[in-house]
Amino acid sequence: MPSRRSFITAVLATSLAAPALAADPPEKRWASELKRLAAEDAAQAPPKNAVLFAGSSTIRLWKLSRDFPSLSLVNRGFGGSTIPDNTAFIPQLITPLQPRAIVFYAGDNDLAAKGASAEKTADDFKSFVSTLDAALPAKVPIVFLSIKPSIQRWHLRPLQEDTNHRIANFTKSAPDRFRFIDLAPTLLAKDGKPDASLFEKDGLHVNATAYARWAPLVSAALRELKVP
Repeated sequence: MPSRRSFITAVLATSLAAPALAADPPEKRWASELKRLAAEDAAQAPPKNAVLFAGSSTIRLWKLSRDFPSLSLVNRGFGGSTIPDNTAFIPQLITPLQPRAIVFYAGDNDLAAKGASAEKTADDFKSFVSTLDAALPAKVPIVFLSIKPSIQRWHLRPLQEDTNHRIANFTKSAPDRFRFIDLAPTLLAKDGKPDASLFEKDGLHVNATAYARWAPLVSAALRELKVP
């Protein structure tokens, strides 16, 4: 099993070794986030065999210790990331920690990108799973948090729902391994639109009240998957 020092070194080496290309690869685009994670690991070694939260800023900004005080966990979220970005960093950010389960939120930024499609985004999640399976010794339970409705990206809601539907259907193929959590009921007001009281000023990221609504859903999903 890689040591903490070797893990940090691998992350930094990956982020610094990427060549400067016209279309920067993930290692270059996310070099600062990788350095942040490496610095956090240097200050406090992340536990192995924990529940690992991965994905974009919705994960990164979640104060996990507040909402899951009794859970051994690791936060591997990095802001602005897409599903393929998270797939690219499985060897650096996930594999060394050998997690016992993964809670995943990504796809939001994918659909906000020009030309993104529901089919491709769902396929990218399938690729994330297959890459993860190739990197770990056993198939890890995964809880997928649906792409959330938000004020800023309300115009993308039909596309989000299409993507969520495709991913939810995929997770049904292995109910003993996957759980799909629909976040929409926790964020929509009676008029069917996003409840502004649950969002930060940017209209995209959620606040502590919203996270508190999600926590019991995640805990229940982990229990159903028999994750201690």
